[in-house]
Amino acid sequence: MPNQAQNSLSQAAKYFASALLLCCGLAQAQTFEAVSIEGTPVKLVIPAGYCKLTRDAAPGQSFYATQDRMQQGTNLVLLIYADCNELAKVKTGGGLPHYGMYLAPLAGGHASKLPLTVSRAQAIDEVGKTVPALDEKALQNQSNARANAEGLKLDKMTTGLLGKDANALYIGIAANASAGAKSQRFHAVTLITFIKGLGISGNLYSPVEPGAPFDKLWAAQKLQAAALVKAN
Repeated sequence: MPNQAQNSLSQAAKYFASALLLCCGLAQAQTFEAVSIEGTPVKLVIPAGYCKLTRDAAPGQSFYATQDRMQQGTNLVLLIYADCNELAKVKTGGGLPHYGMYLAPLAGGHASKLPLTVSRAQAIDEVGKTVPALDEKALQNQSNARANAEGLKLDKMTTGLLGKDANALYIGIAANASAGAKSQRFHAVTLITFIKGLGISGNLYSPVEPGAPFDKLWAAQKLQAAALVKAN
């Protein structure tokens, strides 16, 4: 890789890793949702059993509005989806413990793109090198700076690199989320990939549950990443 491209990628890698982690009828198969990222068409994958939330109708309006405020200047909120059965309940006052969303990082107010000379595999390798060096306390403070304005608080956050393949990098996250007197520990697996040169993360969340939550979320995210790359 040319030195200039290597340096550019190394500098961008830490930004991608930190920015993409700032987050929060039954469908029987994966579905696809077409979006435009500053004019570039991309097909996003919604996993089996999940349904998309729409920006122009409840309950999606409030979820998108909250995430747009929390991600402002850092990420574009591309798509939010939730467990279809829970989505039906939230309309009558329930919550959404199992949900996911796609983000695209911003740099200078625009979607970040890789140098033309850098491949997806090279970018994944570079971002992977930055994950062990992430400052969990600083990341938690960054998240809280945005979440506190929405009446939310995160603490006891931990992150770790789960692995990578040809399609994406996978990062595990665990934290306590509090709203008022209510607190719940959640797990998440973030996939980080590059589609048409654009950095994209897919974040899948679940409350702490019996079994091996990271394994289940990771397996689901591997399927997501493979389908995402194939669709584009």
